[in-house]
Amino acid sequence: MKIPSLFTLSTCFLLIFASCSKDSEEVEEEVQSKSDEKEILIFSIDLDNESVELAINSTEINHMFSYDKDLTSLAPTITISDKATISPKSGVTQNFSQEVIYTVTAEDGSNTKYKVNLSVEDENKKVTFSFIGLPEDGPNGYKQVKLPETEADSINFRVPYVSKIPALELQLNLPEGATSIPESNKILDFTSPVTYAVTFNSGDTKKYIVSVDNSLDQVKLPVFQLQQFMNIAAGETFTFNAYPTNPILDSVKVNLVNSHTKERIPLTVEKIEEVEYRKNAVTVRLPESYLNARYELEIFIEHDNSDITFESQMLFNGGLPSFNYINLFGELDKVVSRPGAYLSGIMYLDHTRINDYTYSLKKDGVEYDIPTVSHSDFYARSTLTLPDLDGLNAPNGNDYKFVIKIDGESYEYDLVDYWGKPVAVVTGGNPKNTSVSQNVFTKGDMITITGENLYFANNGEDIYRDLSEIILSSTESGNNLVYRLPVESSNENSLVRNIPDEIQSGEYNIKLKNNIKSFNQDIDTGIDITILQPGSTHPTLVVTEAVIGVKSEEPFYKQAKITFNQNIDGVEIDEILFVENSLSVKNFLTYPTSVVTGVLEDDDLSEMNHKRDGKVLVTDNGVTYEIPFSVVFQ
Repeated sequence: MKIPSLFTLSTCFLLIFASCSKDSEEVEEEVQSKSDEKEILIFSIDLDNESVELAINSTEINHMFSYDKDLTSLAPTITISDKATISPKSGVTQNFSQEVIYTVTAEDGSNTKYKVNLSVEDENKKVTFSFIGLPEDGPNGYKQVKLPETEADSINFRVPYVSKIPALELQLNLPEGATSIPESNKILDFTSPVTYAVTFNSGDTKKYIVSVDNSLDQVKLPVFQLQQFMNIAAGETFTFNAYPTNPILDSVKVNLVNSHTKERIPLTVEKIEEVEYRKNAVTVRLPESYLNARYELEIFIEHDNSDITFESQMLFNGGLPSFNYINLFGELDKVVSRPGAYLSGIMYLDHTRINDYTYSLKKDGVEYDIPTVSHSDFYARSTLTLPDLDGLNAPNGNDYKFVIKIDGESYEYDLVDYWGKPVAVVTGGNPKNTSVSQNVFTKGDMITITGENLYFANNGEDIYRDLSEIILSSTESGNNLVYRLPVESSNENSLVRNIPDEIQSGEYNIKLKNNIKSFNQDIDTGIDITILQPGSTHPTLVVTEAVIGVKSEEPFYKQAKITFNQNIDGVEIDEILFVENSLSVKNFLTYPTSVVTGVLEDDDLSEMNHKRDGKVLVTDNGVTYEIPFSVVFQ
């Protein structure tokens, strides 16, 4: 029975020990987690409605106030470490004519004592300054800006802009018995800081550095609305606000700045009124003549103090009508007059009289009226339908003028793009005034056609096709052959192209089509040419006759017989090409001076009836030759 009792007792002892051990660890952990921070972070005192923050040097706070301060009843504002407490508490009135000790206790119970010793000067050392002859109150009065104390007090005054800085009279209000150098009420030059040395009764001397600043605050303009100053006529006035301006009227300069060209128009400043603190109403007069445009407003109140309304533009359209530039709609470097062509022009007009204007293009003294114009309200963009310059025989050129007319007056402007570059005008009509280099050609020759409106340089603009075309139309009775030869040219007034081998020999009329998309018709030049078969490339061998039989009762019905000028023994006949070289015959009968094909298909014969040129390819002594012919149906 004793053994179980001892076992039970031992178990209980172990449990109690373990429990106590755990409690001890929790207490230790709790103690270790408490803060030991116990500092005064900020110690400030309010005196005469001014908060003075005192310097803290380790655990001592010492400060000397001016002689007239009462230290017997002050309630400091104190900021201490987080979770700490202080005694006496912040905000509790204390008598600081003697030392006051503050105890800061941390959360963990530890503490730090701070000694606060305040004192006052033995004598009155208060010095004040005032300018004689300058207003002291109001927005235009002088104001004192006191900078932090060092060995000397640096004092800055903002004085009115019109103050005579080289000759200001400064009055020093000194304590009884104190003197200053320079003396009070002496007129001095304050363009540079002036140092005053003040000697008090005690013999102590203190320096005061006095500087003045009469610069103006940075002028600011508000945001304006686009239509805010519309319809103001030349010579009239308008008023805007600025924040603030120069009190000297002649020192305020105002310009209108053309938003596109950046040209400046000086305005006459007539009046400046203060409408509220730091806000002036400026009245300016427009010149007797100005061009309508979008403008920005610019104001100068000093040479280096200005503002401009970059973020807001204003439309002035009560002056003269103006034309700025044109958009080319993919034509990149020229205006091409063609059916349905139009321009987008930037013009500034009086929209109350928008229907009274007329427009034209002008060159060499001749005007070409623009038939229709549409305008967008107030945004200066107008769409103009081009006149038929080609039909009017207008010349090409990059010296065209844009003319606006109203009330019998004409206003001419250079026809330019956005960058001010002259825009060429091309009378992009149908090809005309054409001629050909010769009238008889052999296949493979180069044909050169000259004239106007033949090709327009294509820089990827959407009004052009890639190529112009030379169209050859057969003039032989019953023959409707038409060949379209695409041409890319480096010259707007000429087309050069070789005559390919596939073209049939015969008589042709030349038609042309340039590469402007608006023109879809083939233009007859009235020029006829003859195209011949080239000669045989063999030194001696030629075809003297090429016939196809079309009568069933006759020999060689539906067969081609090709006869040569000499015996062809020893010459290898490789193939016979028909129908623009698209039909190749390699099976044929060979005779001493001729070859005969087998029966040809009806479809092939039908093609040959219109396309009769062909060639025989032969090899002689290892060299291949081409011997051309034209078939005859009989």
